[in-house]
Amino acid sequence: IGALLYLVGLYDMWTDVGAVADVPVGVRIGMLALLCAIDSFRRVRPATALAAGAVIVAVDAALGPTLPMWLVLSDLTYAAVLYGTARLGRVVCSLTAVTVAALAALVYLSTQDVRAAAGAGVVTALFFGTPVWWALVIRRQVELTKAERERSRVHEALAVLDREAAVAHERATMARDLHDILGHSLTVITIKAELANRLLDVDIER
Repeated sequence: IGALLYLVGLYDMWTDVGAVADVPVGVRIGMLALLCAIDSFRRVRPATALAAGAVIVAVDAALGPTLPMWLVLSDLTYAAVLYGTARLGRVVCSLTAVTVAALAALVYLSTQDVRAAAGAGVVTALFFGTPVWWALVIRRQVELTKAERERSRVHEALAVLDREAAVAHERATMARDLHDILGHSLTVITIKAELANRLLDVDIER
């Protein structure tokens, strides 16, 4: 899609078309291809991919910012928050806020136009704030799902332990009852045998 935008000329952002057109389209497409190659590592190396992508987009911005590069960078930002560590997510959120404010201030200083500065801030927030927010929402949902699965696993383990404890208690009760019954029976047999022995000595006919 990005290459198509370059080929049809729909890639200019905030600058005069002529200023951007001075750079050959082939160079733009080559930079986009490099950025897309970096984007393929967003899951396994989100921080590194974002840093490398930011460098390429900075070069693109110096030549005249173009839409395809910003789209890929927004995807890298999204991936850094979603797949990176919690600390990386906080850093990206902070950098996003600083970038929006800094770009709006830069546009205002260069144009002295409040509306242009506000527009730049809004566009930047849409490009980077929305992916960050959406990544935070999905990450939170994933964490809640994992926590729920862990609770279910713990509950299942506790249920197994309860069943094992109940079986062990039942076995112990049966063993104790059997021991008591056998002990009582043997005691009765012993008493009766002793009584019979004494009766033999007294009255053999009985």
